Amino acid sequence: MRNKEFGKTARVPVTWLVAANDSYFSPTLSRQLADAFRNAGGKVDFRVLGAYGSEGHWLPETEGGVKSALSELARALKLRSQGAAKKR
Repeated sequence: MRNKEFGKTARVPVTWLVAANDSYFSPTLSRQLADAFRNAGGKVDFRVLGAYGSEGHWLPETEGGVKSALSELARALKLRSQGAAKKR
């Protein structure tokens, strides 16, 4: 699985957000990919968001979708900034 390869070399923590109704990358598949990434050494914060519209895969492509993810995005950025401040 390629995510294992990426997880081995990843140096930056990542946040993965998936809509509950994403039919391209279902939450189950996305979690398996995130777990493979994590098990190979990558740092990933995996979150399932609520359903978005009729097809959650398009959440990041629309203003409404981005707005629906804002609280999770803000949380992830806050965690990243806190971690960076601790390293200084």
